[in-house]
Amino acid sequence: MKTYAKPQTLITLTDNLNLHDTYRTLHPTLTTYTHHAPNSQSRLDRFYVNPTITPQNHKFFPTPFSDHDLITLTITLPYPTDSKTRHPWKNNINTHKNIEYQTQTSNLIQEETQTKNSQTHYSNG
Repeated sequence: MKTYAKPQTLITLTDNLNLHDTYRTLHPTLTTYTHHAPNSQSRLDRFYVNPTITPQNHKFFPTPFSDHDLITLTITLPYPTDSKTRHPWKNNINTHKNIEYQTQTSNLIQEETQTKNSQTHYSNG
């Protein structure tokens, strides 16, 4: 399978903003694909973060409605030590109370856990 180098624009952006690819931080040599086409696979979908944010876990889930995997990322945020410093952002809990959000999330999780033939491919290299 053909491999492609990162575009120079992406390299410049990540270097200038001091951003790191969280998946590569966690898995320096593992090859994983997030985009699946009939004749190709690529890891197009990524998270880039500042080094003060620590990636803990990446998960990839094939989705029935896209040729891109759903990606989740668990991170550890740096907490301020100064009590006057503003605390990190937190997800609005009201989002999780929304019935449509709950239904769609539940359906997606149920569909993915029932998928017998995962489209996520791993190889060493």
